[in-house]
Amino acid sequence: MQIGLAHEQIMDNMPVAEITIGPDHKVIHWNRAAEVLTRRKAADVVGTDRQWEPFYREKRPILADLIVDQLEEDLPRFYENHQLMPSVMLPGAWEVSGPFLDRRGKRHLLHLIACPVYDHRGKIAGAVEIIQDMTNRVLNENAMPPGDNRYKILCDHISNGMCLLKEGRFILVNQSFMSMFGYDREADLLGKDFLELIRETHHPHVDRVMEESRKNVEQETDFQAPCLTKNGLSIWVEGHFTRIPWDGTRATLIILRDITEGKLKELSMEQEKERLSLENIKLKASIRERYRFGCLIGKSPAMQKVYEQIISAAGSRANVIIYGESGTGKELVAREIHDMSERRGNEFVTVHCGAIPETLMESEFFGHRKGAFTGAYIDKHGYLDLANRGTLLLDEVGELGLSIQVKLLRAIEGGGYTPVGDTRLKQSDIRIIAATNRDLMEQVNRKAIRPDFFYRIHVLPITLPPLRERKEDIPLLVEHFMALYRQGEEPFRLPEKIMETLFAYNWPGNVRELQNVIQRYLTEKKLDFLPSADLPEISRVSMTSGLPGYTDNSLNAAVEAFEKRFIEEALKNQKWKKGKAADALGVSRKTRFRKMKQYGLNG
Repeated sequence: MQIGLAHEQIMDNMPVAEITIGPDHKVIHWNRAAEVLTRRKAADVVGTDRQWEPFYREKRPILADLIVDQLEEDLPRFYENHQLMPSVMLPGAWEVSGPFLDRRGKRHLLHLIACPVYDHRGKIAGAVEIIQDMTNRVLNENAMPPGDNRYKILCDHISNGMCLLKEGRFILVNQSFMSMFGYDREADLLGKDFLELIRETHHPHVDRVMEESRKNVEQETDFQAPCLTKNGLSIWVEGHFTRIPWDGTRATLIILRDITEGKLKELSMEQEKERLSLENIKLKASIRERYRFGCLIGKSPAMQKVYEQIISAAGSRANVIIYGESGTGKELVAREIHDMSERRGNEFVTVHCGAIPETLMESEFFGHRKGAFTGAYIDKHGYLDLANRGTLLLDEVGELGLSIQVKLLRAIEGGGYTPVGDTRLKQSDIRIIAATNRDLMEQVNRKAIRPDFFYRIHVLPITLPPLRERKEDIPLLVEHFMALYRQGEEPFRLPEKIMETLFAYNWPGNVRELQNVIQRYLTEKKLDFLPSADLPEISRVSMTSGLPGYTDNSLNAAVEAFEKRFIEEALKNQKWKKGKAADALGVSRKTRFRKMKQYGLNG
């Protein structure tokens, strides 16, 4: 704790002794009145813990020491023959009155007041003790004289704003109160109505709280309210009223602290939460009618469930894990969650974990300093730096090694991280969205993934359905890809028989494969599927010759020729076992029977 020069000059000229100690119990300030009272020079005491020597024959804590250590329960033991009471004027302060013998055995009647001093974080940073020698005066114990300087002096060294009201008007204010409201002179506030500082919208609330404090004298009454400073600035304060005896009557003591920053954040979060809630209600109300959701396309029940999960995840701050086969759109889902969340104005960083060599994992995630290793020619930010206050997508998260999992876990949990070649600990505020096509629990069981890392990322799971389980979405997807690759051209619809073929296919590559098939169809004029071990051999070659350019009749003939050949090859591969051929083709027995009859395949 440090004391400014101006405050030091004020304290040096106070008519009462003042001692200030730090959290280590060493003396920080010892004013001139303290030098006179104790006959000890400040230079002999400041920087030491010998503040007890002028007052006691043996080493023991003074009142300020007990306040610093928050040992209020020990006060009666140390001051058993003295009048001891908590201060009615100062929260956290204590007063002691009674006789004291100095080191020479001389008796003094002293009145002590000590109170804690807080730093900007609200932690105790020391204590101030005011000592007044009352030997030649009669101490009035029944009232606190309004003109008694010792209270005003001590009040001015309290970080919270303090004021005293009679009939709702100021009769005393401390320096912190004046600074809080932009006043330079106490005279500008004395006699003023307290409610003049409160915004009119909150007059009834504050007036009601003040009335409660008048009725319940022993009860402290809390309140929060927006206020206006002398310069017209708007601030939020939190405080409480306490009724205290003053000059033979009752007065209202108010302790205030500025909560503007925290209150604005709270109000902003409430407004944002309300906005998101309204958006979610609107989305959920129409979700069953939606054919698409951002970049995602589909009206199937499986996709409607995914849309609802995206909305829930976007409104949460928890980490998300997206499960799904390759090509199901895991990155698109992650992007939608980010774009709907409170982090949407910040970076969305994608990390393809499987593409990073094990030796570079730490450098890629945490960054490195120039010269940290061969090839590190410049300082480089890692993914955690880039995603600060945003979202980090860990794609293929199952590819991460155990060593990097440990360090990532520490960073995610707030323990920070250190760039390669650096000694400084860094922090990043990130939200993790992980994506995988693996069974992560199975990887945990075989110790490929740490359980603590798994449970940290597996908070909100979303499972994307493969395309074969939502084939009712194929027409919408085809329409979307056709429009995407035929921009500026006349609308073109696939023939019904082509659509039947697309429905019959099993789509191991999911939506991504469908996109590629449509693009090849429009570019190469043929329907061509990728090789797959579980498909009939016919699916591995061109399925028909060029389609656009033929008349409708020739196109239908080409499709029928392809379909006949496709079914015939499937029957041959299954040695003409018709049931197995139907299963391989992904069609019902009824459809297989109808098609075989249509093409004369009754072998």
